[in-house]
Amino acid sequence: DIDECKNPSLNQCTGTATCVNTVGNYTCSCPKGYGGDGRKDGGECQDIDECANPSLNDCTKICINTNGAYRCSCPSGYRGDGFKGGKGCSSDQLLAIKASVGIGIALVILLMGCSWLYWGHKKRKLMRLKEKFFQQNGGLLLQQQLSEREISANTTKIFTSEELEKATNNYDE
Repeated sequence: DIDECKNPSLNQCTGTATCVNTVGNYTCSCPKGYGGDGRKDGGECQDIDECANPSLNDCTKICINTNGAYRCSCPSGYRGDGFKGGKGCSSDQLLAIKASVGIGIALVILLMGCSWLYWGHKKRKLMRLKEKFFQQNGGLLLQQQLSEREISANTTKIFTSEELEKATNNYDE
């Protein structure tokens, strides 16, 4: 019996196929993940798309076909290895917590901003009201009189009782 697999010119197996010697013959076999008979005369080994048929893969969410195999992964917001027989894909609670904290902070900032605007509006309204009352009650004339009083108050001397007794000769009339 000749071993056709030892000499490539004696068999029709493609470079990707494995030649298996049998009694009086040989067979070509494609590697795992490839289909076809592995022969040069038309049945070359071709990649099997395991993702096209769910029974050929072990993915829970996302299947990515690769040359001769496949990979599993999880979509955004999920974590794990993506394999049914592995960790699978579970919801990423950390992402939900981050989103909740972000929304909470945004709401606090929004509330503080609204409060600041409200108090600013109230303050401006009070200032306008004070200005209105100031104008109604004498306005600039009153302000001028008040400033004159301040000047006279600054120049006025306040005497102690001892100084008054001395100046008036013990309050003698």
